[in-house]
Amino acid sequence: NIELLSEAREDYDRYVRDSQYTLGDVNCDGSIDALDALIILQHSVHLTTLEGDDFNAADVNHDGNIDASDALLVLQYSVKIIDQF
Repeated sequence: NIELLSEAREDYDRYVRDSQYTLGDVNCDGSIDALDALIILQHSVHLTTLEGDDFNAADVNHDGNIDASDALLVLQYSVKIIDQF
């Protein structure tokens, strides 16, 4: 149904516009690098706690968990092995 698709697109556009984070840039310094991966690993072993937009930025594989697989993806992105999450 076209109306339903239009509403979904509007919701998605609003979500993207209102987002306060960049996927992978956990420390919000404008770059996605090993420091972001370190923060993700620290969260995964309960040395730090990520919440809200920080949590969302760290969950690069979109599985609802922050773990070593997210850190690995961030590292791969930072050295250009992958070009998107």
